[in-house]
Parts: sequence; structure tokens; C-alpha cells
Amino acid sequence: DGTTNVLYEAPANGSLTALNSSIPFVPSAIAVNSGGTALYFIYYGSTTNCSSGYVFLATAPVSAGTTPSNMPCSFPFAGYGSTFTIMYSDPTGLAVDPSGNLWIADYGGGDFFEIPAPVGASSVPTKTAALTLGQPYDIAVNGNGTVYFTILNYPGGVEVEEVADIPASAFTNSIS
Repeated sequence: DGTTNVLYEAPANGSLTALNSSIPFVPSAIAVNSGGTALYFIYYGSTTNCSSGYVFLATAPVSAGTTPSNMPCSFPFAGYGSTFTIMYSDPTGLAVDPSGNLWIADYGGGDFFEIPAPVGASSVPTKTAALTLGQPYDIAVNGNGTVYFTILNYPGGVEVEEVADIPASAFTNSIS
């Protein structure tokens, strides 16, 4: 109705059900695990655990009255021979693979992040891939583990790419 944020569930051949009639944000992306038991969100706003107040991830169980829990917006990351703290730059896409791992397309950073299952409020990414051309915008994973993603490939064209037969190791290097 324009005054509240409602999270709905619409089962195949079922009735539309409101899971939460006062969800505290409007998601820009949403994903669900293959078992249909956990939801993941990207949203814009501010939280107590993030100082800059920009883009955040949250997770929630799929049940009536569900309350989302924020996931870390900054996290320790090992790379380039040292450990440092990074943040999502501008995540725009979410997907869950058949193993329950959460994949994040981070448009602003040009990266993909993977959060291994089980994903929870304290989970942090452990693997990334970086695009060498363009910026990732969205990501999807089918039941066979094939990853599809869209990239904005400057100057202004959008392409759909396919990376066949994930395993995660296929996504740990630069993708060109």
C-alpha cells in the first residue's frame, strides 16, 4: 500500500501469504535456498553494525512473522599475501547454489563473493572472483550448479555470460 514493506510467499499452485507485514526495508534483491527455508536480501539503509549506511545483506527464516538479521557489511579477507578488511561496494545480485552457498554479485567492486553454507548472520565470504572486463550486475545458479551472470560491459552494452559446471574453484580466478 506504499506505507509498509510486506514480505510475501507465493507457493506454486498455492495461496499468496504475507510472511511479515512490517519488514524493516525494501529489498533490491532477494534469494532463497533450495530447501525453501532461508531468505537472503540486499537492501539500502543503515544498521548499527555498519557505519556508512549504504548497502547491506540480511538473512531470515521462511516462516510467518519472520524477522531479518543483518549480516556483516565488512569482514576480514585474506588476499594478496595479507589479511585486510573489505566491504561490499555495491552488491546488486544474489543467488543460492544447490549446495546452499550464497553468491553475491558486487557491481561496485567488480567482484563475486561466495558465502559457504550454512549461511547465517555471522557468515563471511571465503572465495571471490573478479571480472577483468565490465561490472557484474546479477547472478543466478541453476539446479546443476551452472552459474549465469550479467555484466555491464562498457561502453553501455549488457551481456549474459555462462560459466558451466561451477565448482567454486572455477570462480576463484579472474574471469575475462
